[in-house]
Amino acid sequence: MATALLTQTVYNPPYGTDFTAQRLYFHGSLSFGAGSYVTGGLMPNWNPTTGVRGTLQQANGENVLISGFTVSSPALITAVTVTGTTIVSSTNATPTLGQYVTFGGFTASTLTALNGITAQVTAVTAGVSFTTVITTTATTTTGQGYATTVIGPDTMWIQTVSGSGYQYSYNKLNGLVQIFTGAAAQSPLTELAAGALVAGITGDVIEFEAEYVRQ
Repeated sequence: MATALLTQTVYNPPYGTDFTAQRLYFHGSLSFGAGSYVTGGLMPNWNPTTGVRGTLQQANGENVLISGFTVSSPALITAVTVTGTTIVSSTNATPTLGQYVTFGGFTASTLTALNGITAQVTAVTAGVSFTTVITTTATTTTGQGYATTVIGPDTMWIQTVSGSGYQYSYNKLNGLVQIFTGAAAQSPLTELAAGALVAGITGDVIEFEAEYVRQ
């Protein structure tokens, strides 16, 4: 069974966003899709929230700080191999398996459809290439572009608002969201075992507040 996707949705204004000179605040919901949980947690796709803004700020010579990580300097893609909707991108600055990347900078007419697309990394050959699967097809194996990786917020609060009893926690070290279940009295909660997510989690109503540090 495939790894479950963790989708984040920011609420519409005025409930979802607030920007200050030093901080970006987002309020919204999280949803676990059907699939398997991975020990250590799953990574939300933050690029729709931060990727465009990060790209604009980089164009203006600015930067967005995220959890001690940054919106990465775009990694140069020197070549792509396209097989249907599977894209193998050659780059020496490979992302981590499970991270999300946003493509950009392609000028070849048959590859411009990739620009702005965000996809999860499904395989990595460290220092050589990474693989993503997208819904848009491209029809050439030549051309250069770049991929930008966004990891996660500086701080994040998460909780169920439907009373499911499951506990959700943001691991700031690696930007993952973990799921915890009950344990023996006077003992810490136990992380959910790897395996298929149950309906109580995939159907849970989960809210989050995330905070980013700006520079």
